Amino acid sequence: MKVYVGSKNRVKIEAVKSAFSKFFEKDVEVIGVSVDNGVGKQPYDEQTWKGAINRAKNAMKEYRDGDFWVGIESGIFSQYDRYFVANCIVVMDKNGNWSFGMSPWFEITKELYERIRKSEEMERVMEELFNIKDIGEKMGAIGVFTKGIMNRKELTEYGVIAALAGYWERKLLEKS
Repeated sequence: MKVYVGSKNRVKIEAVKSAFSKFFEKDVEVIGVSVDNGVGKQPYDEQTWKGAINRAKNAMKEYRDGDFWVGIESGIFSQYDRYFVANCIVVMDKNGNWSFGMSPWFEITKELYERIRKSEEMERVMEELFNIKDIGEKMGAIGVFTKGIMNRKELTEYGVIAALAGYWERKLLEKS
């Protein structure tokens, strides 16, 4: 099975490989490809979904020989005067079926949110604050804020599994 991920970020690629391998219980080749998300470096709210959709679509346009295409976009969501970080995940199969999922959400302070808005990218702010270069390719903010109990790969993998649940639901309903 060949899966294209609309990102070269190794954490996202590893999360997709782990989720697909568990879900389909077969050899999975996961290839990360550089594509435009169409929403900029730091998406907010609905832009995050749009970025994930664009990543999956753009990967599929350029690499047609896959079985699946995955778009993952990390964004910041505002609800109830609070701020949360989560990944939006879109999975598209070769038959044109789409399924959507999200990672767990975690809260950030208003102060951190405002710093990110000024600098325009969470990863840069986190690197500055915690002196961890390429944090998005490592533990991610979730790793810092959970004292290493959860890392970015695990957070993203749960979101990919959630997206695959929608795909699998369709398959089960087709059989019944």
